[in-house]
This record gives sequence, C-alpha cells and structure tokens, in this order.
Amino acid sequence: MALEMNTFTIGKRIVGAGEPCLIIAEIGSNHNNDLDMVKGMIESASQSGVDVVKFQSFKADGLVVKKTFANGKYSLNPRWELLKGLELPEKWHKELLEFCCDRDVIFMSSPWDFASVDLLESLGVKAYKIGSSDITYYPLLRYIASTQKPIIMSVGMSTAEQINEAIEVIRSEGNEQIALLHCIVNYPPELETVNLNYIKKLKRTYAYPVGYSDHNVENIISLAAVGIGAQIIEKHITLSRDMPGPDHAHAITLKELGVLVKDIRSIEKALGVENYQPGENEFNRIKRARRGVYASVDIDKGEEITQDCIEWLRPGGTIEPKDIASLIGLHAKKRMKRYHNISWDDLV
Repeated sequence: MALEMNTFTIGKRIVGAGEPCLIIAEIGSNHNNDLDMVKGMIESASQSGVDVVKFQSFKADGLVVKKTFANGKYSLNPRWELLKGLELPEKWHKELLEFCCDRDVIFMSSPWDFASVDLLESLGVKAYKIGSSDITYYPLLRYIASTQKPIIMSVGMSTAEQINEAIEVIRSEGNEQIALLHCIVNYPPELETVNLNYIKKLKRTYAYPVGYSDHNVENIISLAAVGIGAQIIEKHITLSRDMPGPDHAHAITLKELGVLVKDIRSIEKALGVENYQPGENEFNRIKRARRGVYASVDIDKGEEITQDCIEWLRPGGTIEPKDIASLIGLHAKKRMKRYHNISWDDLV
C-alpha cells in the first residue's frame, strides 16, 4: 500500500509530493571568508532559479577537540585549525539572510551546535538542515526539533535503525515536518557506491519527502535522482574547483548550477503524471499514424470482403485492424476501386 506523503512549507515554498523539486545550492564552507564573493554567489544562484542557498553555522570549539595528546605532549588538532578557518562569521548571518530574502531565495543553514541554533532562531530562519554526521546527536536533534521548524536531514552513513531512531527523536518534540536526503559521505563518491535506488526504498518506507544530497562533480547523478522521484536536491557550489578549501573540489560551478536547475525543471515537465492519457496533439496525429482498411484490388458491388481484397495502410479510417473479425464476410454495398479507404457505410 502506498504511503500518504506528508508535505510541509518553507516560507511560501511547499515541499513534498506533487510539488517541484526543492533545489538547494550549498555554499557551506566555500565562502573563503570573503563576504562580497559570497553575495555574488547568492546573486548568481538566485538568478539560476534555485529555491534555497544554504550555509553551515558552527564554532570549531563546539565541533571537534582542539588539542590532541600524543608522545607525552599536547598539540593543536589540524582538523580544529581547518574548521576554525571555515567558520561563517556570526555577524554575516543576518546580512546574508536579508540578502537572500531580497532576491526571493530561502536562506538556510546547518547548525552544528546549540549556540548556532539560537543564532538562527533569533534571525527567524524558516527551516533547518541536519548533516549526516549529527543524525545520532540526539540532544541537538531534539533542540532543533523543538523549534517546530521543518527539518531536512541527510541520512548518509546511517543504518535503518539509526534513521528510525532519529525520526522518533524529532517526532518526540511534536515535529512531523521532516524530509530525508539519501547521501554518500565520500567527496566525491564513486559511481558504484551511489545507490540511487535507495531513494525508492526511503519513499516506500517513510511518509516524508525524500531527496538526494549530491557530492559528485557531475550533474548526471542529481538528474537521475529526480528521474526516480527525488523531491529535494542539494548540491555544493563554488566559483572554482581549484580554490583552496575542503569542499570546493566536489562542488559544481555557478554555470553548471544554472544548467542543473534548467535540466531538473525540464525533467519534471517530461515526467508528467502516472494517470497518462494521449494528449490533444497525439489525438491529432492518430489518424495519420494508425492503419485503416483499404481495397487492395477493385471490389464489385455485392462482393464478399476477404483477406485477399483488403490491406491495412496509413492513414487510418473508421475501421481499425482490431475489427477484422467483424469485417471479413461482409459484402460491398457499391463498387470500390483499389486504394479506397473502406468504411462501415460501404458494407452490408
């Protein structure tokens, strides 16, 4: 039995069954601490037609251990140093949110700690994204869920049991506004590891919108995901894959983003509906495309219609090939010359 799919609204945008795919352009940590560059990326992404521009809100101190102990001494954790340089400045958040709003694109961020949730709440964000890494961080899930805002949650690296438990944590706060993103946590993943068919399994299992968080540098995986039913696509974007930073190399350029949005919208038009019936344009072609019955020789008045005196050719007429059993054995009301398109009115 098919599940009745839930939908939810992010601002004015409805997400879920029967709605256009929600397209998320993930700037994330690809801001390189350049506010003007980020604004330019938002401008370009909005012109491409994306629905959401997403960032990541965190403090390195609240995400990874700052120092490690080895060989009898403490040393600075290289991962902490990396993330410290990728923090999205707190003072930028409001400015970027307003910049997005002015361009009719939704501002979203993945908060990685409680303080970041509080910051985003103070700005009135419309929804939250939870990365695959935090699907088992129940205190944070519960805190985000308590905002009663929609939650888009990546489920990379997760077992079915972990997905179920994370959903129950969110639901325990009375929040049913959930979407799940299939995700492979490799950057980029090899094609044989992508397993897009898992999207179908998620859609059969959960009554929530399902999508795909794509870390491949090509657009073909996202397009295939939409083709099999993904209702959300998240894709990292960059000015150049050659820029320094951990996420540029598996992102797509702004030009490629424009192509992706256009192609997704084209696929949606082509997918159409399940309860298909021939359209008006096809009906206008049916007579030319289908076969009708023609006299293969001159037929005299009163002559019996047999297989030997007819042939099935285009364009069609009032008698179709499926009517052959009713046709054979009738008689001609009048003389019919070869290539005459025989109708029921010609027979008795």
